[in-house]
Amino acid sequence: MAGPVIGARTVSFAMDHRGVCLRPALMDFLRRKGLGYVDRGTGKEEPVDYPIYARLVVHDILEKNADFGVLICATGIGMAMAANRFCGIRAVTAINDEMAEFSRRHGHANVLCLGSQWVSAKAAAAILEVFLSTPFEGGRHARRIKLLDEGH
Repeated sequence: MAGPVIGARTVSFAMDHRGVCLRPALMDFLRRKGLGYVDRGTGKEEPVDYPIYARLVVHDILEKNADFGVLICATGIGMAMAANRFCGIRAVTAINDEMAEFSRRHGHANVLCLGSQWVSAKAAAAILEVFLSTPFEGGRHARRIKLLDEGH
């Protein structure tokens, strides 16, 4: 299991109707770790449009109301695509600890996207812990992140 949460103070999270099943486990994880969170919904299983919820989390990060974001849909892919349309957002879909670790270590990811059909509630909490506790390595990776943020 990962170490202490590094640099995270507030996490903004949202999900579409397919991500609601992971909601209780992730909210419990954030509470247990003493992290603040912004809950952008949805809390219902009726179909909603995931880009609306991705945008809410993205704005929290860009406006510095949150340090990290978590987005959940069936696969994590749609949420990642929606979030990555915004400059300064580096959203990744992770289905295991290693993907979460390297997305932070090398990619300086700031939004974790999870797929409810690929990860259990227990695995989602473990992936989130790794994501939040892994520092960005910098070095040659910082140059690449700068290129991403410049739109190259």
